[in-house]
Parts: sequence; structure tokens; C-alpha cells
Amino acid sequence: LRLGTKSCAECRRRKVRCIFGPNTTVCKECSTHESECVSQQSVHASKGSPSGDEQDLQVKLQGLEEMVHRLCEAMNVRPELLNNSPLEMSAVEALTRLQSLSSSETSLRNTTNVGAGWREVSESRSSPSSDQLGSFEEAPLLNLFQEAMLIQKHHAQSHRNNQDLSSDHRIVTYSMAIKALIPRPDDLETILQMTERFWPIWEESLNLIIGTEPRSITDIASARNFILESMKSETPVLIAKSSLFLALCVQQLPVSFKNQVTNLPAEPNALLDAYIRGAEGLISVNESRPATIDSLECLNILAKLYLNMGKPREAWHCVRRALNSALLLGLHNAGETAPHRQKAVWGHIWQLERHLSAFFGLPSATTDSHPGVSTPPPAQDFGARILYDLAVIAGHIIERNQNHQTANYAVTLAIDQEIQQCKSRLPPGWWNGIPTASTPLTTIYSLGILKIGFFSGQKMLHLPYMLKSSPDNNYEYSRLQALDAGREMIKGYQAVRQHPELMLTICDLMDFQVFTAAVVLVIDLLNQPSQLETHQEASDWNLVHDVTKSLKLVSEAMECTVAGQAQHLLEHLSTFRDGAYKGPDNYEVIIPMFGRVKINR
Repeated sequence: LRLGTKSCAECRRRKVRCIFGPNTTVCKECSTHESECVSQQSVHASKGSPSGDEQDLQVKLQGLEEMVHRLCEAMNVRPELLNNSPLEMSAVEALTRLQSLSSSETSLRNTTNVGAGWREVSESRSSPSSDQLGSFEEAPLLNLFQEAMLIQKHHAQSHRNNQDLSSDHRIVTYSMAIKALIPRPDDLETILQMTERFWPIWEESLNLIIGTEPRSITDIASARNFILESMKSETPVLIAKSSLFLALCVQQLPVSFKNQVTNLPAEPNALLDAYIRGAEGLISVNESRPATIDSLECLNILAKLYLNMGKPREAWHCVRRALNSALLLGLHNAGETAPHRQKAVWGHIWQLERHLSAFFGLPSATTDSHPGVSTPPPAQDFGARILYDLAVIAGHIIERNQNHQTANYAVTLAIDQEIQQCKSRLPPGWWNGIPTASTPLTTIYSLGILKIGFFSGQKMLHLPYMLKSSPDNNYEYSRLQALDAGREMIKGYQAVRQHPELMLTICDLMDFQVFTAAVVLVIDLLNQPSQLETHQEASDWNLVHDVTKSLKLVSEAMECTVAGQAQHLLEHLSTFRDGAYKGPDNYEVIIPMFGRVKINR
């Protein structure tokens, strides 16, 4: 095809028709392909000229840099970390590996149908969606990573390829990916310094074992050594536990951390998602081997991470997996001579499983006759005894709800007696004590969440009969008990949120629990027939306003979705106080763990 001399150099090289629009200096083909449009004469004149070659190379490099930048944005990787650093380039590879392997694990689980213990790792808070990365799946750089690492595309995988992905290979791949995403020493030091005060809360108040042994992480040096030494080991569970500990730290970082100058391999949200994906992958692959106490502790930490993210369903999955493994280890039959660590892990697992099952309205995996549940702790151990009693009561609420067709109101009153007996076993100072400046943070936090948990059970027990009290005064007791529980939950929550060292402790489940308590108060306030506001009603509105302010503070400082959306909904509901809704005409919001809420004027 002879195009003549009127075609530009690029169109002649590509052997296509060169068409110029009116009053344009760039032809349509060059404009479409974003190529440089130059005449053939200019090319011939510049042949042999080094400056022309350099300019052409510069244009191509600029285009490649733009493509890499777009790819990095989709993967939430900082592009500036890719400049002239082959070592930090592995961060991009690590995120790609974890994204792809997570899909591989999901496909493998669905294909082999290995049971309910398997599940897909969900997206973390504000994490990049798979669609973002999928839109760049044909990018040359991503294809290069896929070919270099033998990664198969999710939609092209076959059963045979999944079978080839051996357990050992997946363990090595997950471990390498996690190690590539460990922050530099100075950035790691900063993260540990900003979260050090929360470590005792995780271990002492929440009964999580975040190190190799209980209380083994005592300062920044021991935490740093635990992470770095774990990454040097070849033990999958140890790598997973250190990754989850680091995930807890990253999750606890405030929004202000983004304003600090760091060289993290990715944004904090992307790192959090990657650490969880990697640890989840190592735990899942390792489940084909005999369980260990460390693997159970990893699942407990993973459940806490999901609860912090407002994902109780994923947390319930983790706890049920941990309970199954604990049964295989025989922890439910541990006698008095069993190590305290084993008894503590078993207690944490079965008690949390009961509370989450009650939360979802599901049957529990244990009953009161279960050998691992039937023996209560010593009466002098107040903390352990009340946690035991609350879990037993949660089991009774589950049984009532599962047999709601045959259970009458007398069953609810009987369970209420158990709650009152549980409350009477503890000294009054536990409920009415005011913390001082010397009170340890762990004590303040433990008492706060204990109050929330106790009165949450009371609220859950009486809530089904609360609104029935309007037409039937026989249920007025349940209404009063539900309202009292809501007030006490808010007071316990405020004791934590108003403390300067604890106000930003992240826990979406705790935020959600107190949000439901506030909603209970608002519903009752709006259901009152009298237009005259009593002293108690004014006090309840003040509690609602106080918890709304606390939720707003948490949502702004920690980017908590649950707290932010709950705060907005409570603000709109509070406008009904004067008898007329003053919010948006058509307000709609989806609150995690609660559902869709619509308000129409």
C-alpha cells in the first residue's frame, strides 16, 4: 500500500490511512493512539540525530510511568516507592500475589467442597475492590507479574491448575508476600510507638495472646523482635500470628497517621487487608495439619480484627473454626492440672461463640451439659466468673429464641432471675465505681466492656417484649428492663470513650452495641403519648446526644464506618424530639450489622 508523502511518519509506519481533521495538527490515528504526530520530512531530517532518539525514548518512558502509576493506584501502592528500588518493587508483587492467591484459595474451596470452615476473605475497611484491580488485568506490567510468578487469572483457572497449587507452595508464597510488606525499621518503630498503650488491653482485657507466649510482648523492643524473628522463621503459624499482631497495630492507627512522612510499602488500609489475607491463607493451608494452641490463638486474633471492622459474620466463622480445632485438641476435656493457657483459650473460644451466635439468632455449638462448659470458674475469680455466667445466660437466650413457638413469658422471667443473681454476685464497686487517675487502663476498659456485655444480654432478653408493653401491661417489666439496660450500656461506653487514653480504641462491635442501645431509647421516647417531657425522658435524650458525639469523634479520628453512619442516623432521629422530622426528605443509609434504614418525610 503506497500512502504517499502526505501521511505522517507514524501512520506510514503502521500502514494506515492518515486523516487530518479541519484546523488540526494531529491526525485522527495518532490522536486515538496518543502517539506523536510528525511529518515524514521531520523524521528523515532527524535520522541519525541522538537528540531525536532521546526525545522519542523519553516519550515512551513517560507513557510507561503513567501506566505504572495507574496500576499502583488501583492496587493502593505508593508509586514513589517504585523508583529505582528493586527491593521495594516486591511490595507490588506481594499485593498481587495475595490478591490472586486469595481468589485461588476461594476457587479451590468451592471446587473441593471441604466444608463450612472454608470461606472467602472479605474486603477490609475501605480496601480496594477486586473490580479496581480487574480493570487493569490486561495491563502489560500486571501480565509480567502474573507470568513471572506463575499466577493464573481467576476466571481462567481450572481444577487441574488448582490441584497443582500444593500446600507447601502456597505456604511459601503467602510467607514471602507477607515478608515483603513488613515496614522499614523506622516506620515499624513509629507504628509500634503509636499503638503500644493498646497492647495490654488486647491481652489482659480481651484475653488475646499476641506473642509467642502470654505477656511476652512487654515493650517496643520485644514487639519489634517478635515480628522480625517470626519473619525469619519457617513456621507458618508464627508468621501468621506476627502478621495479625501487626494488623491489629495498623488497624488502630488514627487518621492523623497519614499526615506523617513514612515509606510504607502501601497505604495502611491496603497493608491491613494484605496482612489479613496472608495470615488467613497461612491458617487455612495449615488446617490440613494437626492443630496447635498457636493456630487457635491466631483465629481468636483474626476474629477480633473482623469485629473491629464491623464484620461479625466473618468473626463467627473464625470462632467456629477455632472451636472445632479446640475440640480435636481435647481442650474441652482439660482438667484442673491443664496449663492455664489452654484453659484460657478454650474459655475465650466457647464464650465468644455463644455471644456471636446469640447476636445472629443461631444455635450455639455448645450446651450447658457440654464437658467444656459445665464447670464454672472459682467464685473468688470475679472477672472469670461473670464472663462464664454471661456466656451461660447467652446460651439460655439462644435456646429461648430457637424455641420461640413454645417458650412463654415465664422462660424470659426465669432467665432474668439468672441475670439478677449474676449481678448480685459481684461487689457494688464493680458497677458504681468511678476510676481515678491511678486506675490502670486495662481495668477501666475491662469494666466498660463488661458493663456493655452484661446489659447487652439484658437488653437482648427483654427486647422482644418491649413494644408489646403498650397494649399489654403484663410486659411493662420487660420495657423497663430493656430501657435500663440501654442506659447502662451507654454509660459504660461513655466511660471508655471519654477517657483520653481510650477514646480512640477501635471496636466497631462495641460502637454498634451502644448504637442499638440508643435506638431502643429513641424508639421508646418517640412512642410516648404525652407531649410533656418528663425528667427521665430529658435525661434519656441527653444520653442519646452524648453517645452521638462520641460516635462522631470516633468516626472522624479512626475512619469507622459503623460509628459514622450510626452517628448520622441518631442525629436525624433526634430531630423528631420536637415533634417533626428535620432531616433530609429521603434519607437512606446501610449500617453494617444493622441493615438498611430509610426515613421519608
